[in-house]
Amino acid sequence: MFLTIFFILNMRKYKISTITNSLKNKRRKEIIINRKNIPRSTHILWSQKICEHLSKWVFEHDFKDILIYHAFKSEPCLSFFCRGLSPLYKTYLPKIICKDLHFYLWQKGDVLTRSLYGTYEPEIKKELKISDKTVLFVPCVSIDDFGNRLGYGGGFYDKFIENNPALPTVAILFNQDRIDNIPVDPWDQKVNFFCTETGITTIE
Repeated sequence: MFLTIFFILNMRKYKISTITNSLKNKRRKEIIINRKNIPRSTHILWSQKICEHLSKWVFEHDFKDILIYHAFKSEPCLSFFCRGLSPLYKTYLPKIICKDLHFYLWQKGDVLTRSLYGTYEPEIKKELKISDKTVLFVPCVSIDDFGNRLGYGGGFYDKFIENNPALPTVAILFNQDRIDNIPVDPWDQKVNFFCTETGITTIE
């Protein structure tokens, strides 16, 4: 009897998870297509505005170690942000090792290598040591007003955020890519803020 109930409950969880993943995949494909159709000039302008908001915000909050990303699939470009940083700030890029995210120091001119996932990763040198001066910029496909983030399905950032719960997190996206409600799985992690070309919003 117990095994029967256990089996039924697990089957229900499996069905719910399957439905959630189906909804996520549908939304993900639609949003990425729309993002790729943004005119180049508009993409550059919006990316610049995002970088301006981030630069001001980082300065106001006195962060020094900034975990950035290399733009992928027409994501907002952070190169304008990096160019404007003073030597007092350090930037780190992610590298996937054994399905875990590790962040390594990145400086202008450093070589990046294309990964199996299509992203560009840094060389393994100085690894990040998280402190109260560290902030994470999180790439995403979409976000809702509750801080639920729609990523690419790998779960790498969810795991990293879960393992570092005190780390401030800022999702980066274009305002057109926001949606009202994102389907959520038990392992999904919320972010603290999100930044679009219109400004930075705190998740209540």
